Parts: sequence; C-alpha cells; structure tokens
Amino acid sequence: MERQDVLTALSNHVGVKNGISARALATHITGEATPAAERRLRTLIVALRCEGVPICGRPTSGYYIASTSDEVIASCMWLRSRAMTSLITISRLTQIAVPELMGQISLELEKAS
Repeated sequence: MERQDVLTALSNHVGVKNGISARALATHITGEATPAAERRLRTLIVALRCEGVPICGRPTSGYYIASTSDEVIASCMWLRSRAMTSLITISRLTQIAVPELMGQISLELEKAS
C-alpha cells in the first residue's frame, strides 16, 4: 500500500456522509483486513495530512476527503481534543503541569527541526 493508493481510494469518499472505516479502506486497497494493513493505512494518512491533504475522519464517520472548510475545522477540533487528552494524561503520569509539559514539547520540536 502506497500513498497514491490511499488517495485514489479516498477520491470515492468525499464528504463526511461518504466516510469509510479504516478496516474497509485497508481491505479495499490491499484485498485483506489485517492489523498490519490498518497500521500502514494510518501511517500513510498521517503523512498525507502532514502534506496538507484534507483527510478527515473520526471513529463514527470513518475517513473521507473534506468537501467543506467546516469538515476540516470539525476534524481539526476532534484531533486537538484527542491531543489534549493525551497531554493531560502525560501530565498526570509525570506530575508535570500541562503548560510546562507543552514548553518541553516545544523545545523538543525546535531541536528536531
């Protein structure tokens, strides 16, 4: 499975009402429903999103190409909420306040770029 395979398959799933589950999408592309195919799909979706491709999705809707800016905004809000939940969990486990933790993450990102 390659990035173009994902883009081609998602071209038939434009708009939230046309979303497709990760399992169904991986099966459509590879012909098999395996955890490895789903992991590869998710990795490619992250990469495509980082390139600016408006791939939206959530567990209730599946993956789809955004057809409106509102769909992009809703997807970004969901991703932000998920990220904040993870940050709060890390904060509690490490007993580091969220603002301090975010500062540490910013420094790590600066070093990486």
